[in-house]
Amino acid sequence: MADKSNTRSNNPGIPVIWTIEEEYYSISQTCHLLRISVNRVRALVERDEDPMPFRCFPNSQRGAFIHKDGLRQWIIRNTVLLHDEKIRSGHDDDADE
Repeated sequence: MADKSNTRSNNPGIPVIWTIEEEYYSISQTCHLLRISVNRVRALVERDEDPMPFRCFPNSQRGAFIHKDGLRQWIIRNTVLLHDEKIRSGHDDDADE
């Protein structure tokens, strides 16, 4: 839990904002983090090969959640470095700028 003993900001006039690191993310939080749509997340959850590891309570599909470590591991397995993708596709989008 966040330590609230230090309630003063180093810069007067700027409020102190307390945050608690989340262990689990909802589908909407995951969409926001990854900047992808809900439909994209649902498709990744439903795929047969290495689905995105969302969990839910028995007899319920609502309220799905994913642990931050499970999400991190899945991302590493299912993404490539941008540099490698540019080489594979033969594109250098930055050259257009």
